This record gives sequence, C-alpha cells and structure tokens, in this order.
Amino acid sequence: MSSENEWLWLQERPANVVADDFYFTGILTPRSTDNPLGSNITSVNVETFPGLNTLGMGRSDFASGGVNPPHVHHPRASELLMVLEGTLLVELVSSNQNGNRVFSKAVNKGDVFLIPQGMAHFQKNIGDGNNAVGISKPLAANSQEFTQLILLCLIILHLKFLLMI
Repeated sequence: MSSENEWLWLQERPANVVADDFYFTGILTPRSTDNPLGSNITSVNVETFPGLNTLGMGRSDFASGGVNPPHVHHPRASELLMVLEGTLLVELVSSNQNGNRVFSKAVNKGDVFLIPQGMAHFQKNIGDGNNAVGISKPLAANSQEFTQLILLCLIILHLKFLLMI
C-alpha cells in the first residue's frame, strides 16, 4: 500500500511517471576519497532518485583514517547506519536534557548503529589501513523502514558476493 506522500507525488504528475523514477544505479560504486577529509558521501534523494519522494539514503566511502565530520543533517528523523566494509568509529552527543553525554562505538562489517533524531554525530574509519563503506538511511517514526533498510543491506551484501564469484 502506498503512503499518502507517495500518492500525492504520483498525483502531481501521473502522466510523467516512468520506470526510471523508481530506479537508481551506482550505490555499489566506490567514490573517490582523495580529499582532505578522506571521505565521500553519496546522497541518494528525490533529486537523484525521484521515486524516493520524501525518503533518502546514502553511501559513505572512507579512506584509511577518513572522517565524516560532526553534523546534524536530519532533524526530523533518526539515521540507521550499516557498515558494509571495514570498521567505523561512530560517536554521537545526546541533547542537553541528557547531560550532553557522548556515546562511542566501533561498528564493524555487518553491524548496524542507530543515530537518534537530531543528535550531532560523526564517523571515522578506524580500520587496519583499509577503506570502509557504510550505507545509511534516515528513519521516520515507522518501524517498517528499519526492516526495509536491513533487507536492502542484505541484498547489497548478496550482490557483492555474487559479483565476487
């Protein structure tokens, strides 16, 4: 069943909707990390993938020691991060009401980390000299989105396995 937002999007331009609106290629393509931060964030949103409408996802590529600096890009949703390769240090700071606590975790390949809504956070590749890759998805208050991200990540891991054969 379509959500109300998806329905409104389809109603706005139903005659113009094509299969490519529901398609994106390149999420498995590594991006250059040859920059001062040693990272590259590929945002997949309605501008690059119209079918996402109000949704989004991203791929994060990290060189050895690369960092995605502290940020709060999603004040209306939590973010779920799954590490596909390497080890990322993920840190977040809670709000003032929780005493500005710092939470820090090394997240390994296949692990998932939840960044609560509106919290400042960053990621750094702390692996053993190798590149790291993560896939992230902002989550609204909808438990089905968590399941969808896990399924997406499993499909991506399966595709990577098939491509190695």
